[in-house]
Amino acid sequence: MKSNGTRLLVILVFVQLLILIATVAAQAQPDYVFKGHSLESGTDLQAGAKYRFKNVKPGVDGIMTIVGFTGGMSLSELDGASGFDDAFQPYINCEPKKQGSVEFLLEFVLTGTNTLIVQKEIPMTAIDIDGWEFPDDKLFETDEFKKSPSYFVDYDNMGSSLDIKETASWYSISNKSAITYDGIDTAQKDVMFSMIHANASSISFRVGANNRSKEFMMRLRSVYFMKFHYQNSFLSKSPLISFRGIEKNSKVELNWELETSNHLQTIIIEKSSNGNFNSIGQVLLYNEVQQSGKFKFNDDNLNAGTSLYRLKMIGINGAVTYSNTLSFRAAGSTSKIFSIYPSVVTTNASVSIQANTNGIANFELVDYSGRIVHRQLVPVQSGNNHIQVTNFGNLNAGQYVAVVKIDNNIYSQKIFKQ
Repeated sequence: MKSNGTRLLVILVFVQLLILIATVAAQAQPDYVFKGHSLESGTDLQAGAKYRFKNVKPGVDGIMTIVGFTGGMSLSELDGASGFDDAFQPYINCEPKKQGSVEFLLEFVLTGTNTLIVQKEIPMTAIDIDGWEFPDDKLFETDEFKKSPSYFVDYDNMGSSLDIKETASWYSISNKSAITYDGIDTAQKDVMFSMIHANASSISFRVGANNRSKEFMMRLRSVYFMKFHYQNSFLSKSPLISFRGIEKNSKVELNWELETSNHLQTIIIEKSSNGNFNSIGQVLLYNEVQQSGKFKFNDDNLNAGTSLYRLKMIGINGAVTYSNTLSFRAAGSTSKIFSIYPSVVTTNASVSIQANTNGIANFELVDYSGRIVHRQLVPVQSGNNHIQVTNFGNLNAGQYVAVVKIDNNIYSQKIFKQ
């Protein structure tokens, strides 16, 4: 963001708003508005100072507390007037050759009181996490958002300007390009980060910088209390690492692995024998997944004919996604040693392999010129294995031959990449 010597003129803010309107269609108003504040206790701009922002939304005031400073950081203004007037925008002083931050606690209270009131949803977005390049070195802005019992995050998953790290209690976001974006611009999604809390009455966050230069600098930071849409949304990344199963003696064992930071609250195991999927079990995993990302479910009632299985994954924000589908046949049914489902694939597919013993199967995808375009070693157990095969998304559309080598035999099936 801009330094103290180059604060934006009113006309520039107007131009930025025009750009925002042109680039973000029908953008909603912020959920919380931070305009005007009064010091309620403590010393102005010092640790422990409390400020009241009236009517951040109807019937709700915000109490902002300066929790503390690290790395020689200090404040010159609590809430600057540049950028987006509705956002919370502190000016921070960055000492030479130091890295630090200012920590804030924001509490939501009934208007005119100190009575905490739970908010159904609190969206907050760090905007314009950019940097500055001095002749001798660089400055990188940083933000940290503390986790609440129920939350999810979102950002541009394909962005290259931010370094995002997760700890047990915080998300830390640091600029790594030192590219400066003039003003505070919500069109620059590459340097934005959102965290949405649910059912909370208070939140904590930090704004700061890593100043590697010998120069002092003042930086305008911005936290906007609204959600944004990211074209390459972090939420679009599947939380599912793998989903596979093994059938033996007319029983199916399903195994799946999730990202340890997956923002899911429930996994529903669904089964279909007639074209309609029905729930046969569920796993509540908000706390359990912190201990392990691997799960198992047994179905002791494999139907005659073909049975399909999939996972219905429900996020803490209510979003629903599905896993790949596994197909099984009960013992005694006609079954191939190797098959791939579906025969028309996009990004991944489920592979069925019957193995005589525990071991490794070699899966290959071959184009019609005879070139191997994908190879994957697949661990198998004795019985009918069902495994997800990924990374088809980078292949050109067309016909291929899927080949599996197991137990000194080779099996193949034609497929079409869409």
